[in-house]
Amino acid sequence: MGMRKLPKISMIFKDHGRGATPVAVIQKGSLPEEKIVLGTIDTIVEEVENKGLTNPALILIGEVVRLHPDFCDSLSSKNRLPFSIPSVVKKSYKEISTYLKVGVAAFSI
Repeated sequence: MGMRKLPKISMIFKDHGRGATPVAVIQKGSLPEEKIVLGTIDTIVEEVENKGLTNPALILIGEVVRLHPDFCDSLSSKNRLPFSIPSVVKKSYKEISTYLKVGVAAFSI
């Protein structure tokens, strides 16, 4: 049911200025055929359609989605962020602070 209402759910968030809110849609979670689509409220409907996800699926909305290791990679491939998670430990303090501004945990080792 949630997948059919995803466009309506997204519109509610957009109407309240939350288009940049992270979203994950997970189909067949923990199974070998698991599919995960990551995006934002602004992009998730199109992303889900492009990847062919259908019911049943779990829809996660909120900042916790940023913790997924591929979240920033999926955005940087669309030129939304100038970096990717795997290279965070090689970046300067200024670049690491950019991660912190978008809600990504960054550590210096």
